[in-house]
Amino acid sequence: SILIDRHLKASPDNNVAPLFDFFEPWCQDQNRHGDIFTMLIRCWPGLRQGLRGRLLSRFFLWSVFLTHSLTVCERGDFYRILGMDPASFDAEVMRQTNRTARRAFPWVFDLEGSRYLELRDRVVACHRELQAGKAEGAGLLRQLGRRLRFGRLLLEQFLQPMVPASAG
Repeated sequence: SILIDRHLKASPDNNVAPLFDFFEPWCQDQNRHGDIFTMLIRCWPGLRQGLRGRLLSRFFLWSVFLTHSLTVCERGDFYRILGMDPASFDAEVMRQTNRTARRAFPWVFDLEGSRYLELRDRVVACHRELQAGKAEGAGLLRQLGRRLRFGRLLLEQFLQPMVPASAG
């Protein structure tokens, strides 16, 4: 992400591989994909209105945030090698994604005025427990309990408050 590029430019001693010297153009290419996606959503106004718009906003942002959080969780050591705190990086990616999403979607998650980020931490911890249980061969009932808790946390996070995109 562009946040990694900015971090490495501000802290060149954390640039551990020459690959990162080519990171900015790749990030800009990713931004262009976002711009194209925004244009497509805007060209289909029915996707942005009413209940459909609310559900699309909620599901799209939640799935993007969840995927990012679990990916950062699984690769936490990588971010620490770069001198970054994985949880802080993840939260800032969510904030910036929310800001960008305001151009495409009618609603965005209220990250600061809700329990969204707290629930993110609990989802990540529960995901780690599930992975550890799988690796250690935990019993069926124990894993079932973890899965049910994981599902409840996902639902609770999915249902967190949203704010109109025009409010920011």
